[in-house]
This record gives sequence, structure tokens and C-alpha cells, in this order.
Amino acid sequence: MIISKALAPAWCTQAALMAMCVSISLLTVVVPEAAAQSAESPSTPSAPGSTSAPESADSETPREAPQDSGGKIVFTSLRDGNAEIYVMNDDGSDQTRLTRDAAIDARPAFSPDGRKIAFMSDRDGNYQIYVMNVDGSEVSRLTSGPAANHHPEFSPDGRKITFTGASDCDRADIWVMNIDGSAQINLTHNEWSVPGVYSCLPTWSPDGRKIAFYSTEDGSQGVICVMDADGRNRTMLTHDVSVRGGEFGLITHVISPAWSRDGSRIVFVRVIIKWREWDVPWRFLEDRFITSMNADGSGEAPLTSIAEASCKPKFSPDGSKIVYVSGPRGHMDSEPFDYPFAETEIYIMNADGTGRIRLTNNSAKDDSPSWGPVVNTSTSTPDLASAPEPSRSTVTSH
Repeated sequence: MIISKALAPAWCTQAALMAMCVSISLLTVVVPEAAAQSAESPSTPSAPGSTSAPESADSETPREAPQDSGGKIVFTSLRDGNAEIYVMNDDGSDQTRLTRDAAIDARPAFSPDGRKIAFMSDRDGNYQIYVMNVDGSEVSRLTSGPAANHHPEFSPDGRKITFTGASDCDRADIWVMNIDGSAQINLTHNEWSVPGVYSCLPTWSPDGRKIAFYSTEDGSQGVICVMDADGRNRTMLTHDVSVRGGEFGLITHVISPAWSRDGSRIVFVRVIIKWREWDVPWRFLEDRFITSMNADGSGEAPLTSIAEASCKPKFSPDGSKIVYVSGPRGHMDSEPFDYPFAETEIYIMNADGTGRIRLTNNSAKDDSPSWGPVVNTSTSTPDLASAPEPSRSTVTSH
């Protein structure tokens, strides 16, 4: 197999970084011509080492309406003409807008006690991490500086927030900080002299001792890695596959990891991209489906079909269900490099992939859901005082 990676495009901007951190850096490869198919074809060729997703989906129509368990789902929506943060009951009812700003507010994440929401916004210039109360009040900025900071997630004990920090579209690292924005620490320390190295989309294990994340290290187009909460003992769990035959090409890689509540499984998104060599600008047919594996990288099994174009899975607080985003299959043009699905909706399903139920329904994009806990007087957060503390040198701002 011959693999060569293309240079990052010169037009790469901070906006493109957000798409690239959940997509790919292009490459070309060579495989038997029989494996290649047209980028206009709805079918996807099998790639060596990849897991096949079922071509047909279960019916979206539930036999029973979803039941409100008392939990909340926070998400991003463009339904009012701008990217804002919304919240709804976990049966899809009572959808309420929380932010009202002319800038982009996106990628929300609940705190473990359900009382705070962290999110990314460019309201002060470039993308930074903010936190607010669950009703949208008392918005505070946690990060600053020239870097683009995004994709926050609270630690299970509620004491830390991990996030992605990047100074340009060629490099990104996983950072961690206290919930007040202090003690910001770089956990991955990617080689800044080498372009195209990303570590992003971090997610905590339920016990707070591990962080899973997406990475392009070792020349990959996107793999799932796991490391200790202090950045040590990094392990690659998946491998990408890229093939080319004649005038056609195919790439498969993975993004968006999320731990199951018992820590035994990791769900993530497998991406399959096909293109034709002569298309100018390059035009891609991109398929995505949600799959699951054991926490050591073994036992992969798809949960959704290619036809659903699903992504961004997150588990419910009790681990019995998964909230995710789904949209129509479509093409992605190389200019601009953008998320390929303009209209996406939020769904839930059982943890085994059955019982899919649609929660949102509008002509705009609903995206990036995060499932918060049931909040009551007896709610408490896990005691993780014994979890390892990061040992890297701290920085005052990022």
C-alpha cells in the first residue's frame, strides 16, 4: 500500500480549523482498481481493516413516544438564523434557547451536577471556552489569548474541563484546566514543527482516570487514542485505511469518541470518503456511521447505518441510551471545507443501536447534543479525589 499526504490548503482559516478537527487532511493512496467506485455512486467499497455498516436503517418512527426521564439535552441550533445554545427535555419537549449573541455559540457540555454548561464561542474575537448557568445566565469566559479553544468537556468529578487548543489550522493539542479557567495544562504537546498534527475532541472516562481523543499522530488521517488524565501512556486504539484505484479514491478514519457510563465501551464515528480524481474543485461523497468498541480497541460493532449519516454520539446519564446527530447523505466540496450536512437533527437510540427516536424537527441544523443528569436534591458528583492530577507545567492563559 502506498500512502502520500497532501499539503494543508493555503486558505485554511480558524473557521476551517473547526471543520478540520472533525474531518480530515487529504491524502492519496493506491490499491487494486476493483476496490474503487464512483464518488457519485451511493454504495461504498469495502476497505481493508474497516468495519462494514449496515446499508439499511431501522425505522425512525417509534412504537412509543420517548419518555421524559427528567434529564436535559443541551445542543446547538441554527433555527433562529445563528448558531446558539438550546436545551430540551430528553423526550424532545420544551426546546428553549439559552444564548442570544450575534457570534457563534456551539459545542455545549453539561457539568456532572447539571447546573453549568460549558461551550465555545467567538463572541470576543476568536473561539474561546465559556461557562454559564443551566438557564443561560452568568456567562463567563475561561480562556483567552490568540489560540482557538473549543470542544470543552467537564471531568466526571466536576473539577476540571478538558478542551482542544490550537494556534492555527495545522496543529492542535488537548488541554485541561480548573473549572474557573486557572491552571491550564497542555497534555499532548504535539510537535509544533510538524504541520497537520491534531489532537482534539477529548472525552473523559467515567472514573476520570483516562481521556480518549481524536488524533492525526503518526501520519494518520484520524484515529482514536487514549491517555492517562495527566497526558502519560498514550495508546492508539484504531487505525485509518486509505485506498485508491484508477481515478477513484477512498478514505476511512474515525472521530468523535465517547465513553460508555460503565467505562467498558467507547462509541465513535467511522467516516468513509470517496472522491474522483478529475473533479475540480474536488468533490467528495462522505458517509458516516456510529460504531462501538471495547475500551481496549477490540470488538468493534456498528450501531447505525451508512444511510443515516450519523455522528457526535453521547451517552445518557444512566448509560442506557445514546443521543446523536443524523442528516442526509451528501457531498462535501473542497472549497469551502465545511461540514457536509447542512440540515441535521438530533436523535436518541438504545445503547445497542435499536429504538431510534427523532427529537428535533426543523429546516435548520441541530447539532452537538450533550445529555445532562437528572437534577434533584439527592444528586451528588462522584468522589474522584484519588484520580491522578496532571503533572505538566501550567500556563496562565491559552
